Amino acid sequence: MPSTPSPNLRIQLIASGEQSNTWGTTTNTNLGTLIEQSICGMAPITLTTTTYTLSAMNYVQDQARMMILNFNGSPGGNCTVTAPAVSKMYIVANNTADNSGVTLTTGSGSTTTVPSGFNAVVWCDGTNFFAGNTALVNNVVYQTGPNGAAMLPAGTTAQRPGSPVAGEVRANTDTSKFEGYIGGAWGSIGGGATGGGPDQVFVQNQAIVTTNYTLSTGYNAESVGPITINAGVTVTIPSGQKWLIL
Repeated sequence: MPSTPSPNLRIQLIASGEQSNTWGTTTNTNLGTLIEQSICGMAPITLTTTTYTLSAMNYVQDQARMMILNFNGSPGGNCTVTAPAVSKMYIVANNTADNSGVTLTTGSGSTTTVPSGFNAVVWCDGTNFFAGNTALVNNVVYQTGPNGAAMLPAGTTAQRPGSPVAGEVRANTDTSKFEGYIGGAWGSIGGGATGGGPDQVFVQNQAIVTTNYTLSTGYNAESVGPITINAGVTVTIPSGQKWLIL
């Protein structure tokens, strides 16, 4: 029976009676190179596109066997990196130059994303990828980089959480505004009054309505006019509510 690769690390399993007088070379490669790399080896990987597949080969050095995956380069957007569908843990360093995220996947199952400028421990169960500490990662607001910006959740009005909790904030892609949940309703988040120097005197509003808008339930609104509503645009005032134009 010929030698076979181990299921996860693809090291050579010598069959009984094989490699007489030469098995030591294979054993040294298995222990001194391949297994050592799976424990402490690092693969520098330069990303140039938004997809990448880790090299995975039997009996020889490859990227997928390494413990540390050090991503750099400029993929031009979030890069999906495909790894073998086997049980494996990685330390992922995202050092992309254009602030792109790195998403680990096996091609099926769940994925996990490491933002630019971050290092993370991730692991695969043979199908799904997970962050090393899911409870912690799910409660962290990431930043795009040390001198970048915080990354808040973003989505449409319809994608708001089904059971919101007071204090939640997000970016609404329908209204192009930040919003927060408090007092049983979602409301926009914006700056207060402004002015010259330390003054806080002027609250400004635009004079043209370009996008359909419905007042939040239970809320009234006021604007300083004149106000122009573009053709085909609708402002909906729910029953019992008011929009006052001064």
